[in-house]
Amino acid sequence: MNFMNWVKKYRDLLKYRCFIRWQRRQYKKHIKDFNFEWDFVSIVDFMIFKLTMMGLYYVKYGICVDHKKQAHQIWETRKYFKNYRDAEDWAEEQCQRKFRKQFGCDFELNMEFVETGTKDHKGRPLYTAIFSCQSDVPDKQLALEVWDSYKWHDVSYQRMKESKKKAFQNMEKYLENWWD
Repeated sequence: MNFMNWVKKYRDLLKYRCFIRWQRRQYKKHIKDFNFEWDFVSIVDFMIFKLTMMGLYYVKYGICVDHKKQAHQIWETRKYFKNYRDAEDWAEEQCQRKFRKQFGCDFELNMEFVETGTKDHKGRPLYTAIFSCQSDVPDKQLALEVWDSYKWHDVSYQRMKESKKKAFQNMEKYLENWWD
């Protein structure tokens, strides 16, 4: 074996081992930082992380002829999971844009807790939440009605539903192709 070929092979092996060490550190770091209540957001975050690591591995060290295509499929699925996780923020931003266009400022909601005057079974007072518009608009009631008319919750639910459907369709379609 030529000395230069040996150096190249050794350098490639060293890069691969460094990548594997980095990957293990990422797993340790993310497992330590994960929310261990394992609600749906934790599982989605874990899926996003796992798909990211798989995609990076296939781009750098995939042995199949179409390893870049595999990585693209994995990252497309990861994108749908991110859209699923961030649907509420996206919907709120869309509604804020509409509100800004109509009123010239952001919609700000204030929530105050007011005692109801009744007591629970242990004798503690019960509270109710009262929402009010804190935006810098002349007619606060109109602003609240306009915000409610945007139905951001329905928009976010629709985006979550579509993204989840696309993510699992992608997984169903490509899962067997993602292994070397």
